[in-house]
Amino acid sequence: MAGSIFKIVPHSCADSNNLYERLNYIRNPLATNVCMTFGSYVSCRYPWEEMMMVKQSHLSPCNNTLQGKHFFEIVVSLPQDESERVQDFVRCVQEINRFMATYNGGHYQTISCVHINTNNLHAHIICNNIDLFTGARFNLSLRTFIELRTGVNVILQTFGFVGLCRKKKAT
Repeated sequence: MAGSIFKIVPHSCADSNNLYERLNYIRNPLATNVCMTFGSYVSCRYPWEEMMMVKQSHLSPCNNTLQGKHFFEIVVSLPQDESERVQDFVRCVQEINRFMATYNGGHYQTISCVHINTNNLHAHIICNNIDLFTGARFNLSLRTFIELRTGVNVILQTFGFVGLCRKKKAT
């Protein structure tokens, strides 16, 4: 049996325009619907405006501008044979969303959408990389990636889904 997939989507230009485009993409009514959209510390209706407000309120003190990438995107994809459990997956993604929003004691704005427009059920999660209250930046390191992947794996298994597939070692 194939495992679920967890990946962080690399965006070479993760600026405010790209954030706007990705938020519109994940909320596309041809791919999802409102009951499959969930936000933490942000509304599902105006996420770009709210995320930009947090960014503006925590500008870099050195030059009063936005620094670095503005967000990161995660995709969690189920194997095709588990794609019938839509409602269970929606609840699971809500929990993953909360996990991401509060990772390491933080308060990060996150919005997730379950997409039902392909052969396999999958979810996109957009995370603002600035803490809502402290302005601390969420830095993605290899250690953080492994911790996030492990947490998502536990949540998937808690909801009865097959865990994340392991990378095969090179021979």
